[in-house]
Amino acid sequence: MPTTSIGCPLTLGNFDPTCEAFKKVGGVDATFYYTLRKDIASIAKASDGTVTGVTLKVGAKLYKVTGRKFQNGINYDLKIGATGNNTWTHKHTARFYHFTQTDRTQLESYAIADDVVVFQPTNATQTEILGLSLGLAAATGKGGSGIKLDDDNTLVFELQGDEPNLPVLFQAPVEAGVTDPDALRIANTTYLDALVA
Repeated sequence: MPTTSIGCPLTLGNFDPTCEAFKKVGGVDATFYYTLRKDIASIAKASDGTVTGVTLKVGAKLYKVTGRKFQNGINYDLKIGATGNNTWTHKHTARFYHFTQTDRTQLESYAIADDVVVFQPTNATQTEILGLSLGLAAATGKGGSGIKLDDDNTLVFELQGDEPNLPVLFQAPVEAGVTDPDALRIANTTYLDALVA
């Protein structure tokens, strides 16, 4: 097994992308889900590390946020540590369309929440989980309105946090042999919607 210069094991291998990897489209879905890390009771994983199930504590739930297409985004940048302990900075950008005072109160709470875990479906029919190990917190928030009728009047938040790994993929359980991307996406949506109270 390959190791670093000080003997730490490395998981190296040939990298031969599939057709799906070459054809994978960018961008994320208009809908995402989030919860707090402390509200996750357990996580089930497949042998490759894909998350296949999430159990929430009694009384906890996922929160579902719906917006418009091509308005949300995710990034994960490598952060080189001076001691050799590298991390990945997970960033989730979301545009919130608000109207009522209740909406504004919820946004104020979102701004001070820490250890947020985000489940973000992508346009490539995958679902990525950001902040699973250490959680995310608000880094920026920008709202307001201009002087024209069509000026932006939404509130855009960026959550971020340093994590030991890239965002992990989520795939809800499906029947053996199911590989159709749309069927996998629907399974994920159905699973996550069931955790929204």
